[in-house]
Amino acid sequence: MTSVVWDFHAMDTWFFRNGTPFNLGNNVGDGDMMFPPSMSTVQGAIRTAIARGQGWTPQHPERWPSLLGSADSLGALSLKGPYLLRCDDYLFPLPRHLLRVSDTWVRLRPGPFVETDIGVRRLPVVENRVNGVQTVDNAWITSAGLSRVLRGDVPRSDDVVLSSKLWKAEPHTGLTINPSTGAAASSLLYHTVHTRVVSTTHLVVTVEGIPSEWQARSLLIPFGGEGRYAYVTTRSSTVPIPTLPEVKPVHSSNEYRVWVLLLTAGSFDDVSKVMQEGPLPWPCLSAVTGRVHMQGGWDLQRQRPRPLKPFIPSGSMWFYQLTPSQWEQVQGWHGQQVGLDQEYGYGQFVFGLWEE
Repeated sequence: MTSVVWDFHAMDTWFFRNGTPFNLGNNVGDGDMMFPPSMSTVQGAIRTAIARGQGWTPQHPERWPSLLGSADSLGALSLKGPYLLRCDDYLFPLPRHLLRVSDTWVRLRPGPFVETDIGVRRLPVVENRVNGVQTVDNAWITSAGLSRVLRGDVPRSDDVVLSSKLWKAEPHTGLTINPSTGAAASSLLYHTVHTRVVSTTHLVVTVEGIPSEWQARSLLIPFGGEGRYAYVTTRSSTVPIPTLPEVKPVHSSNEYRVWVLLLTAGSFDDVSKVMQEGPLPWPCLSAVTGRVHMQGGWDLQRQRPRPLKPFIPSGSMWFYQLTPSQWEQVQGWHGQQVGLDQEYGYGQFVFGLWEE
């Protein structure tokens, strides 16, 4: 089975939401918009499109291909992503230890041991004492920029792209239609926030485990809510992940100083423990993570929402100081996945370098 890249092009706006309630009387704002969408949403669109190509329809459920699994399993299917593609350059989540100071960058690193409410820990500190340090939210880094950061450098000015350059939030107001009359229902307006994606920005997912001939070279498929569509092109390829930099032991201790960066959201049995100790088998020194978010999705077979699950967001990172035997055990994991539901693409990570 070959690896096939699905490239999603927006035909109009897309409508993706996070796990907040969307019922009559609930307020909806820009913060409820979710882009890129969760893999739970993307996998549904991919599997439905493939199944339809093999003769399945909702009226003929028995024609569902067994390779595509069930409502609770992907079967033989394996996915990676979603990633962003801008023109010909892949974009990855900006590592959360990078901070902006005027027109340059500084980094967080493990500080001295201090007493905290979770025990003695090395909390992150700014590597240089400077004023005006700012966090950078909703930003992405190019493949070349991420390679520099993995080596222990800081990104260049053109390595980081703000989300506002890739898409915009677009508010929509709609009418509730009475299904028995086909007329607008009285006093029932609703408000949604869509994503208006820049034409040069695409969403990309790698699909493996099923015959490539099942995956048409181009197709138009429903994608997201409110009857929106995506034009999809496919090609036999993979998404290039920046390579592992050369990691050398510290002369004084013979230990390896590395950090772990989540490229995709992570799903774990004990999210609280992983937030504090990291995804490797040994506790980390320090962590810079985003806020845990809840993801669900739609169960097409049962026609109901899927239960919400907690995820650690992409861009989260953990600092480690590993012994030679520990590093030998995990260095081959660069670009691989950790945690639960790896077949959905969750938990993909890379290693980077840090210094005291």
